[in-house]
Amino acid sequence: MKNKKNILFRFGHIYMFWSSGIFEIKQLKQDFDVTILVTRHFYEDKNFHNYLRLNKDVKVICAPCLKKFNIFSHFAYKRFIENLFKNFEYNFVIQNDYIEIENMYIFTISKKINQYIKRIVLAMSQSS
Repeated sequence: MKNKKNILFRFGHIYMFWSSGIFEIKQLKQDFDVTILVTRHFYEDKNFHNYLRLNKDVKVICAPCLKKFNIFSHFAYKRFIENLFKNFEYNFVIQNDYIEIENMYIFTISKKINQYIKRIVLAMSQSS
């Protein structure tokens, strides 16, 4: 399919990826370009790297760590998300919940930068 639309996924915890995300991506990557936004811990997982070796069409972006009580990490994360949405054009953002602070940044910044982006929250687990 030429000129596929772009999806940015954020699963939060790696178990969300392994429990259902892997199947969602399998279905969607046939019709969409899929990018996964992950943490360093998620990215360094040996099994995740094995998955990426077998799924070279799935892109991965590693986000900086957001430390709950460190305002400087919040500034860095906010800047990172702003640059992400300014430099890449996503048609959809799919997130694992609406409560995590990272998801709040993604939701509000994506809305501010691109009002036409579709923001989807998958309630795949019990809320935090």
